[in-house]
Amino acid sequence: MASPDGDKAAFRLARALATARGAHLARHGCNVEVRNEDSIGRPVAKALLDVSASFDADLIVMGGYRNSRLQQAFLPGVTRTLLHETRVPLLLSH
Repeated sequence: MASPDGDKAAFRLARALATARGAHLARHGCNVEVRNEDSIGRPVAKALLDVSASFDADLIVMGGYRNSRLQQAFLPGVTRTLLHETRVPLLLSH
């Protein structure tokens, strides 16, 4: 679970949503570990890749969103970066 640095309200909401989704998957027999990590100034995609590698994740579950074409031209989004750089399967939801 990741949210922008310094946005405490977004972090609390993301943590609650991740916990609820993890509990839902666990009720359906999935072995789930929900982690709350601070990106410590790193781009969110880099933080997700680092954390998933640190505990040998089998799967990354995330929301998939697209930024405007202008934003994408200058700053690749988290979804696009993970699609190109991750070594584990992604489960995307929108």
